[in-house]
Amino acid sequence: KPWNQLHCWKICLCCTAVIGAAQLGFMVVAITPNGKGNHGALFLALLLLMRLLMGFASNLASGINKLMAQKITPKSQMVEFQVQYNSAVVLGMALAPLLSSAVGVAVAAHSPG
Repeated sequence: KPWNQLHCWKICLCCTAVIGAAQLGFMVVAITPNGKGNHGALFLALLLLMRLLMGFASNLASGINKLMAQKITPKSQMVEFQVQYNSAVVLGMALAPLLSSAVGVAVAAHSPG
């Protein structure tokens, strides 16, 4: 079966692990000082690689989750499901920067520059 729920669950779990590992890698590369050598291009490449890994894993997990939810949603409730799903995505996109800014204000984060 191509849409075996256990198989899809394992893929989503692996994607979540990859996202977490890539976020940690991004954080480590971002806070590592350049030192005496000029390794700016290497650090930039590592940051881009971490972002690519996060984006790929996130999109794969999101796609599988949505397809599985659509598969188990009855046809009579599909329109309501799509409205609620897309509303949650839009709300998340709107609130994420606000939450990030609120955390920055709460911990009195300052720009390094």
